[in-house]
Amino acid sequence: MLAPFETTIFYNNNLRSLIIVVLTAGSGLCFFVASQVGEPTGVGENQGPLPVLLGLVLLCIAGYLLFSFYDFAIDGPKRRYRHFSSFFGLRFGRWLELPPVTGVVMKYYSSRIAVSESANDTWGIWEPAGPQKFYIVMLSLEQVNQKSIIAFKFPFRQKTQAAEITTEIASYLAVEPRFFDAP
Repeated sequence: MLAPFETTIFYNNNLRSLIIVVLTAGSGLCFFVASQVGEPTGVGENQGPLPVLLGLVLLCIAGYLLFSFYDFAIDGPKRRYRHFSSFFGLRFGRWLELPPVTGVVMKYYSSRIAVSESANDTWGIWEPAGPQKFYIVMLSLEQVNQKSIIAFKFPFRQKTQAAEITTEIASYLAVEPRFFDAP
């Protein structure tokens, strides 16, 4: 019997890493303030348990970001698939019926974020330097009028990983992989 196909992709995102570092540092600062209660400096006077609770909340959020991920699985024998979130090995996501698949496609996409004139006060946050480039891996379905199932979206710089996953899924489903690269 064929075992279900599951990936173990962890998206290395610099923003996510930065958020984890900031939350952990904030947590440490809260614990430091809490440890100063009763000291002559007066830094933590009359704070009660608030710094400790805030530190624990920040640490829990950082831990969740560090140990959680979003992934995709296919159960070939049962003809089903799912997108799921995982946290410490617990998977959350419902299974959906897998229609007949004719191929697995890796396709290049590029998009621009449209910013209206009323959004001029964005302080440069939402003004990308150029088009957003990425690769998607999707399952092509037998029925023409059905949408493809998008399994993954990779940043442009992770082309090799997108190609590997495309090949692995195609091999698992015994269909042809197709690659449509950047122009």
